[in-house]
Formats: sequence, C-alpha cells, structure tokens
Amino acid sequence: MLQITASLFKHKLMKYQSNLFCLAYSWCNNRDTAQDLTQESLEKALAKRHQLTNPDAIKSWLAKILSNCWKDHLRRQKPNDDIETLSLASDYNLETEHERDQIVIKVRDSIDQLPLSQRQVITLVDIFELSYAEVAKTLDIPIGTVMSRLSRARQQLRHQLVDYRNENTAQATGRKAAESTQSNNTNDDLILEEH
Repeated sequence: MLQITASLFKHKLMKYQSNLFCLAYSWCNNRDTAQDLTQESLEKALAKRHQLTNPDAIKSWLAKILSNCWKDHLRRQKPNDDIETLSLASDYNLETEHERDQIVIKVRDSIDQLPLSQRQVITLVDIFELSYAEVAKTLDIPIGTVMSRLSRARQQLRHQLVDYRNENTAQATGRKAAESTQSNNTNDDLILEEH
C-alpha cells in the first residue's frame, strides 16, 4: 500500500466525519456522546492509519472503529445513566417544515425503539450504506445474522410508520371535516342574512 501523509489522511477522514456523527447519534441518541465517539474514532483512525490496508474500505474501517468505541463506551457506562434526546427545530416554512420534522422525529423515535443490535445493523446498512459483508465484519457477526436483524428491524419500522401514517391520515381527515363544517356554517349564516 502507498503511504499517504498524515495531512492527506486527515483530509480523507474529515470527509466521513458527519457520517460517523450521524451513525454514532443513531446508536446513542445523545449529541454530546455522539460527538465524543466521533472524535475518539477519528483520533484512533489517524493514529492507526497504517492498519488500513485497503483505502477503498475506509468507510467500513471507520465504522468498525466507531463500533469498538461505542462498545467501550457502553462498558464504561453506569446502567442508570439517562440519555437525553435531541429536539428538532424548524427554521422556515412552518407548516411544511413542521410536518417534515414530525416525520423525521417519528422515524428517529422508531429507530430508537429498536433493540440495539437491530438499530446498529439498520443504521450501518441504510444510513452508512455498508454492504452486508462489511456490516458483518464491523460488528463481528455472521452475515446471516446481519440479514435477519435487518429484516426484523425493517419490518418493525414499517409497522410503526404505517401506524403513524394511518393516525395522521385520520387526524387530517378530521381537521378537513371540521373546516368544511365550519365553512358550511359560515355560508349558511350568509344565506340566512340575505333573506
């Protein structure tokens, strides 16, 4: 393998910093912890850059480092520690942005409710875009386990999100019916006033 300079390698690592943060956050649900895990992972990757034998596999290599940092973090944690959740805020276009934020929050909440083993697999495959083989290597599990955990996670998410969609459709239908009734009452009042 060609040796690259520390500064060039650092530049390559920075390309994946936000991806690592998103992955870490999806596992721990805490912004500060995710930042710490990301920083720790990047520092370890920089210190061990000579261990990366295939530069094309940098993404899965970084995910493996993050996974190890996360495991170390869990070992250090006390069982009673609470994890704060991130609240999303909307900056513009209140109604549309609010609806989008509600969907994002529901998806994140649904992912958060998955068992950690399923949450790790689904985030590595669907968010970090690793192959099943890369996920298996990253988490030190058989590829069949990756596929079964992913299947169960997607099935559970699908169920939760369909329920959410049905609830929102019912609420929207109720709002439209109420608005229609109010509008009809206003029109009836106007007709009565004319006569």
